[in-house]
Amino acid sequence: VGALGDAGLALADVDGYFCAGDAPGFGGLSMADHLGLQLSYLDTTEMGGSSYVAHVGHAAAAIAAGKCSVALITLAGRPRQEPVLRSSGVMGAPEASFETVYGPTTVSMYALAARRHMYEFGTTSEQLAEVKVAASLHAQHNPNALLRTVVTVEEVVASRLVSDPWSRSTRRSSRSVPGSSSASPTPERECRWCGSVRSEPMSGADRRTAVGPRRSELELSREP
Repeated sequence: VGALGDAGLALADVDGYFCAGDAPGFGGLSMADHLGLQLSYLDTTEMGGSSYVAHVGHAAAAIAAGKCSVALITLAGRPRQEPVLRSSGVMGAPEASFETVYGPTTVSMYALAARRHMYEFGTTSEQLAEVKVAASLHAQHNPNALLRTVVTVEEVVASRLVSDPWSRSTRRSSRSVPGSSSASPTPERECRWCGSVRSEPMSGADRRTAVGPRRSELELSREP
């Protein structure tokens, strides 16, 4: 509701809804019913923690195809209040017999993925730290955010190591509202509109360029 308010919209304007496995009950159907949404498009694609980034692309494609005009994307897991249960599907996954024997945790699995990315694309700890820096800036807009202290890349890199290359960090709830230009919102504060979403696969050179040295999120946030 807060994200919709920022975009100058209301629940009645939403005709596309996107969520993943964190949605309670029967997923998207339960949430749409609870929120009283009248939908023409529903997407519950589950891709783990990257689901909601993928949803932005799905929403942009759905809007471009005329499937919906205002898409609401939510991430509302509550890991600090609710136990994380391993489903039978996860335990029966093809890779389970190779991984569960070592007792992996969420942090260690993400650490392995990060290390692989660093090895393959040359990503640095400083670039990974920019994610935390951006999150600390975003937290300034949410009075209920768990960690609201703004941090720098240097502070993140120098913080206590938890699982190489990850230092101390936290997850957070988020939501976004992609919409077509015809929605004509009157936002309460400046909002960023989604442009085109790249759908074709990138070459190795393109991927290396995409993760190469770039300006920090702090610098980008100061742009008009």
